[in-house]
Amino acid sequence: MYILSPIQSSPEAIKEINTIFYNFLWNGKGDKVKRNVIMNDCSQGGLKMIDILSFTKTLKATWIKKYLDTGIGGSWKIFFCAEFQRYGGK
Repeated sequence: MYILSPIQSSPEAIKEINTIFYNFLWNGKGDKVKRNVIMNDCSQGGLKMIDILSFTKTLKATWIKKYLDTGIGGSWKIFFCAEFQRYGGK
């Protein structure tokens, strides 16, 4: 989670994490079941495997939601304010 938290996650890191997960799952012998099936719920024949790309996008959306919430304070918002000023602010 901490590797994927920065504002910009490299596609190489996401690909490497996926490779590690599926190599562990299949003992390095290649996929035996389609990945989109493995991501399904157990009741649908899957293993509830995490979709790293979707997870990364969700992390980014959570940052934006917290930034826009006026009830949440923090000095980390200064970074966002400075970056968003280049594009007209909030």
